[in-house]
Amino acid sequence: MINPSCSFRKFLQNKTKNGYIQKIKEVVQAVVGTLFRNETEVVLQDVYSSVNGCNIQPAETETDCIIIVDALTESYSKAESWQLKSQMLSVLSKTLSFQGMSQKIPGITEYRYYIAKKHSAVYECALPPPNTEHHRQKMDPHRLDTFSDFITSSHIIKDLPFGERKMRLSSGKIIETPNVIRCMVPAAIIQQFKQYCAENEEIPLGDSTIFKILTECTANVRTAFEGIDYFIAEGGRAFQDICNVVQELCRVGALTDQRAKDYAEIVQDGKRYLKTDFKVHISELATVPDHCRIFALSDKEEAFSCLCGHNHDTVCNNCEQISELLSSLNSLIANSDLIEKEDCRDDYKYKLSQAQTNIFSWKTHILKTCHQEKAKTEIMNTMGPNDILIVLDWAMKFLPRRYREDQSNWFATRSLSWHIGVAFRRRNVIESLAFNHIFNGQIPQDSYATSAVILDIVNDLKEQDNSLDNIHLWSDNASCYKSSDTIYALYCSKVVTSYDFCEAQSGKGTCDGTAATLKSSIRRYINQGNDVLTATQMKEVSNRKKNSKKVHYVVKVVETNSSATQPHKKVQIPSISAMNNFEFVENGVKVWRHYKLGAGKLVPLNQEDVTVPKLRIIENPSEIVDFHPLVQSSSSVASSSTTAASSSSSSSTHQSEDIFTCTNDGCTASFNSHQSFLTN
Repeated sequence: MINPSCSFRKFLQNKTKNGYIQKIKEVVQAVVGTLFRNETEVVLQDVYSSVNGCNIQPAETETDCIIIVDALTESYSKAESWQLKSQMLSVLSKTLSFQGMSQKIPGITEYRYYIAKKHSAVYECALPPPNTEHHRQKMDPHRLDTFSDFITSSHIIKDLPFGERKMRLSSGKIIETPNVIRCMVPAAIIQQFKQYCAENEEIPLGDSTIFKILTECTANVRTAFEGIDYFIAEGGRAFQDICNVVQELCRVGALTDQRAKDYAEIVQDGKRYLKTDFKVHISELATVPDHCRIFALSDKEEAFSCLCGHNHDTVCNNCEQISELLSSLNSLIANSDLIEKEDCRDDYKYKLSQAQTNIFSWKTHILKTCHQEKAKTEIMNTMGPNDILIVLDWAMKFLPRRYREDQSNWFATRSLSWHIGVAFRRRNVIESLAFNHIFNGQIPQDSYATSAVILDIVNDLKEQDNSLDNIHLWSDNASCYKSSDTIYALYCSKVVTSYDFCEAQSGKGTCDGTAATLKSSIRRYINQGNDVLTATQMKEVSNRKKNSKKVHYVVKVVETNSSATQPHKKVQIPSISAMNNFEFVENGVKVWRHYKLGAGKLVPLNQEDVTVPKLRIIENPSEIVDFHPLVQSSSSVASSSTTAASSSSSSSTHQSEDIFTCTNDGCTASFNSHQSFLTN
């Protein structure tokens, strides 16, 4: 027996006190048994009775305990539920050790014994635990909403101008949505989402849950990747050319097999980085030169230059690997003996030079895309009740079709031109209204027709609400939009505030989605045994679509007003093809190469007596159509590119290597989405 380290009253554990009391009882009983062998119980009765007048009967108490333990043991064996057994064991565990419990209840486990002791400590002996209601939810709605917004953001998916998918809800309702392209495989999406959550203090969903969600988003493999983004196609082809050069150098003995394998891995890592993480690391606060939007896009000309206010003293391993690889291969080609491939030396140098140019163009394209999206994001975030944003795009020409068409009708068919414009405004929530101008007959899609369509949309909006103050335009940089004649016509109209152009192959997914929906409705209408040969028939089908799906379109059949095309003074805006942002002021147009980089340059314009382009309306809309609210989520990924990229300086030198992106050109996935337009 261990001597106590403190007084008896200072023991905090009842178990310790009970241990010493039991030992004292055993000592007293042993002494009495030695002195009075045959009268032990009588003497103990008198001894305990004389202590402070207590009438303690240890022999009888021990006998009673044995009876109680036996009764609880028998009740335990007859109990049907584990809850009742746990209550009984909580009483027994107070007086019996695990070894003693094992003798009374054979087969009892340590787990059940200590669970019973915990029960007695938490809920007291023999008391049932209180009834508590546990509401189990399979998924946190906020976390699920955050992930759904992330995978439908513009840097993950792109709208297609053709095709439509059907999405079935749990209620059985079917929603038809436009086709989209997903630019990354699920593993890369999951890794980027985790990085986004870590930098924004969000708790992500589990990997298996995310994989299941992406699996439910039906995906198809699509080829012809050049039709989606030719910068990515050329960039991917550049990396493939580098791999081919490495294989040729290995074949002629200029490289060992192991070194060629290492070079191939660097090439694949570089391609994977540009397809996935590079756009996330782009920021205005990045300390890597290639990642800082302001530093990378500033021009030598002071009007288009801006100081970012921080040092660029960090190196990105992935960006440097690509440059060092190309430099190493060029040096190897110049100094190696190519034996029978000596005549191919110049070809190898040319391929590497072209690859370097295409890769640089790809990086520049990604930088410009991220920066130009900021223009639309700021307009959407700061839009007032009297402001309008109009997204513009010429849809792919429609080829008239018959339900049953022979060869004589199919050959030499003339297509119909149609233009899509989608207007957005904020009235508590974001609302939209789509305009569809279908041209009757053959027209050139030039600056005159484009200006006339834009001004017709603006006039319709002003007729609906004459309190509009600011009208902002957004389109791609096609020559019919980015034209001196178009800009001058809009300036003379005095109704447009600004005109921003997105980077090529991005930024006009809303119009593509609207065109895809209308094309699908026309295709179903033809399959029902009808013909769509004229602009009037296209308008009728669009109206049918509107009534069935409650989608709001303003559809007109128009043609250019040839009598109004009076010649006017030609205005030439210098280097207009290099400008992407135009702001209309009192005495001219203020232009920027990149959105708000620098003070900009004022191009003075004189408003002369010119004829503003107009359309001749053949068929007006059959009814008055108003804006309709868009479905909005509770969280937004609009800040993801800014917030997530703000830490690119710290993460640029520690890039993850576990991104699994398909290395085959043209292997992409498309899946359903109820909301394609999302400010990113």
